[in-house]
Amino acid sequence: MSGVHHVNGIEGFWGHFKKGIKGTNVGVSAKHMWKYIAEYTYRYNHHALGTLGMFSGLVEACQQPRPAQT
Repeated sequence: MSGVHHVNGIEGFWGHFKKGIKGTNVGVSAKHMWKYIAEYTYRYNHHALGTLGMFSGLVEACQQPRPAQT
């Protein structure tokens, strides 16, 4: 799949993540880092929906049953 994934996309995400962490949070613990990354991944991947669209999608996802943990 040539041309679909590139370094600029990764750099764009990390720039978005770093700005969000520095602008919103005082500190981030390593224990919870995966949660921050998951939040900003969701925001980055769904930014085209706008704030209301992201919120609606999140509410719909919360209404789905949780997958069984093994």
